[in-house]
Amino acid sequence: MSSSMIEYQGYSSRVSDIGLWSKAYDEISALFTLSVLYKILLLVLVAANLKNFPLVYHLRILNGIRFVLRSQRPSVTLMPEHLFQPLITSSKATLLETDVFGHKSNSTYFSDVDIARTHFVTTVFGEAIESFRGSTTMNGLSGKPRSSFTMPLGAVSCRFRKEIKPYETYDMWTRILSWDEKWFYLVTHFVKRSAGIKPEEHTLYPKQNTTRQSRRFSRTTTDVDSSAVCASALSKVVFKDGRKTIPPHIMLELAGLLPSMKQPIVINENRVEIAPQAANVPHVKASYRRIRNIRL
Repeated sequence: MSSSMIEYQGYSSRVSDIGLWSKAYDEISALFTLSVLYKILLLVLVAANLKNFPLVYHLRILNGIRFVLRSQRPSVTLMPEHLFQPLITSSKATLLETDVFGHKSNSTYFSDVDIARTHFVTTVFGEAIESFRGSTTMNGLSGKPRSSFTMPLGAVSCRFRKEIKPYETYDMWTRILSWDEKWFYLVTHFVKRSAGIKPEEHTLYPKQNTTRQSRRFSRTTTDVDSSAVCASALSKVVFKDGRKTIPPHIMLELAGLLPSMKQPIVINENRVEIAPQAANVPHVKASYRRIRNIRL
């Protein structure tokens, strides 16, 4: 074969390759038009900031009520030693939560506290709520009279310590801090996941103690390490059955977090309370002493 023929075949091959690449480029260009690229970018934006879009907050609340209360109630039987244990829920700071200073906006902490508080209350007080409502099925789905049981939020405050950067993952440790004759006081600590710490005792969610879940933690702590805390929120809540106030000690007893009082519960005009003969119920003194070591 002559050299001119070889050169001609090589040239033809190169022309053919260029034609294929040109055709592929035209097809890709037709596929990724400005309209398509706009839609792709919009989907990426939604996926990266899903928790901040309309109605997602409501779905997260319903998830805390329905998913935890009905389907994921802890398999462990709650006892007095669980009284001050925290429940850990996780989240991530999205771009839409970032303020002009480049970190998670202070106002967005409160919506996260709502979610963490819902998961905690429905987990810890699931049995007590069921005692008042008759079931854990949502109103209108159980076939029973509509329940008037509610948990109003009286107040919430937050102390900010350190910034949370965009798309940084953090855990929310929520637990009972204290209570009085009417109100429960719950504390939620925002703890950086990068700190690698976990509570020494956290058995309210059994699945959080699995080997796979525990790998992200490098050490345990009896109290929250202040160097890892980004913020601490204090919530004040009360349980109501219609207009009747349910005292905290009754909710705790029904939830199995206090020694059984074995006394009838009476419903007066405006309050739900233990019968008078149960006035001298012993408190959980060891648990009360632990309050003194709590730092906000």
